[in-house]
Amino acid sequence: MILSFLGVFGRGGKILELTSHNFENIINANPYILVNFYSPFCKYCIRFAPEFKKTAKKIFKKRKFITVAQIDAANETAIANQQGIERYPTLKFFKHSIPCRYDGPQESAKILQWMERHIAK
Repeated sequence: MILSFLGVFGRGGKILELTSHNFENIINANPYILVNFYSPFCKYCIRFAPEFKKTAKKIFKKRKFITVAQIDAANETAIANQQGIERYPTLKFFKHSIPCRYDGPQESAKILQWMERHIAK
């Protein structure tokens, strides 16, 4: 898998790899979770991977209560369809299991600002 190198961070320092077997449990067990829906063969996902990793590192330094995860949505099509994923990469922030799609720039600082606003709501 091309993006497997991202699996270095989640809560406690690891990006969790979500699948159809653990998606619901992890979403429901974590009050705040940022999820990257990606395809390992998508050039935009490959380009975004270092920025997502940078975002994860910043979250683990400042906001240890936030979980960071990713899911190969091209492989996990049932979840991608259920979540309304139409393009890759797509970021969603789940606050108490309620998803909110991020449609801003693929920049760590912008993603973090957006998350902060949603945590404060």
